[in-house]
Amino acid sequence: MRHFRAIAGYLKSDQFFPGWTEEALEDYVEFHLRQQTICIAVRGRIITGVLIGWQQAEPRHIPFNWQRTDPHGMWWWWDQFKADDTESAATVGRAFIASQPMCLGLPSVGLRHGKIKIYRPGMALRAYQKGMQLYGHVSSSTRPA
Repeated sequence: MRHFRAIAGYLKSDQFFPGWTEEALEDYVEFHLRQQTICIAVRGRIITGVLIGWQQAEPRHIPFNWQRTDPHGMWWWWDQFKADDTESAATVGRAFIASQPMCLGLPSVGLRHGKIKIYRPGMALRAYQKGMQLYGHVSSSTRPA
């Protein structure tokens, strides 16, 4: 329970979770931990990054709906990405690619500035590789949740 609360506290934002109660955000975190669609970067005992995404059938956003990852879906939905620094961003990216490699082969979908944005397959890997070129090797511990 403490883990759900800590991760929810890290993600808490009126911009991305308007009107959500603490309990609802904790339930959202628990849901994604259970279906393994969340990766977390930690430094010591401090959360420094979170990435959440899943496979789905359609390229659309369904707000406040608990969506299970759909192993037959042809789209990858990126729901949340937050990191305190480039090392944490690279850590959650690397962990997510390792735990959910299918995210690389599907077109990606997410909200950007309030609008649906679609990316070609492989864009997640190219973004990660570009970050590695710019910022170098990351060495912090990776913990796919």
